[in-house]
Amino acid sequence: LYTDQKSQNGIEITPYFNELKKKGLFASNFYGQSIQTSKGQFATLAGVLPHSRSKVFTTFPLLKVKGLASILNDHGYLSIFTKAFKTLDFDNSESGAEQLGFSVAESLGKAKYLTREDRSKIWGWGLQDDQYYKKFFKYIDNKHKNNPNKPILGTLTTVSNHMMFD
Repeated sequence: LYTDQKSQNGIEITPYFNELKKKGLFASNFYGQSIQTSKGQFATLAGVLPHSRSKVFTTFPLLKVKGLASILNDHGYLSIFTKAFKTLDFDNSESGAEQLGFSVAESLGKAKYLTREDRSKIWGWGLQDDQYYKKFFKYIDNKHKNNPNKPILGTLTTVSNHMMFD
């Protein structure tokens, strides 16, 4: 964890988050509610156990949930849902992010965001994690630059722990 840690030159790595920890609840370990990504995202971001037989985002595409993104939006946040996969179509992620109240849903693995270097770092189902993290923080920095006083909830859906299962 980078919380409560300092860089080599003595500057806190996550100063804003460290302050937030003092005002709320912090769990140093988190255990997800499903082995399927979309079910785990739904449970984590909506605060509701996932459907046992299907994926909420695909089975109930019109469902609206007052989840974490919606609540933070009400408190002035910009909420951003991102994936490293090439589209938001898989598991109906775009609709799912909308159902959960995200302001922005974006696939940072789609062609318009990929550089030549990125294209060599795609394997399995999308952009490998280290490259995706760089792309995500550049994306967030640009959003922050446009509105520096607006806090951001950013979510990342990585793909390196996914592969073409046989």
